[in-house]
Amino acid sequence: MMNSTEDELNPAQGGSLWKGIGLGLLCQFAHFLFVYYLPSFEVRGFGYLLFALVQFVYLIPLALFFQRRGQAFTAHGVIIAGAFSLLAEAAWFGYSAVHGTLPAITSS
Repeated sequence: MMNSTEDELNPAQGGSLWKGIGLGLLCQFAHFLFVYYLPSFEVRGFGYLLFALVQFVYLIPLALFFQRRGQAFTAHGVIIAGAFSLLAEAAWFGYSAVHGTLPAITSS
């Protein structure tokens, strides 16, 4: 007999947190490649923060998709991946802005 805690942790019932994190990071990697290889596109200054916030345009619908399918842990993993990425990009932007080493992301 399973109690409610075991039901919540069952991957068949609620998805997988690691699956969500992996899918979130994969989407972010694809986003970076798309922006990097987009012809005549350049990100400078506060464009880095915009680049970090745009990820939620595709991560929130992806999380809602998994939430509606009953895979709450997968949805949580997608949001965790987005939050981690946003935090890392903001920290990098802040460090680079303070030290004057903010390069431009340009495509060739």
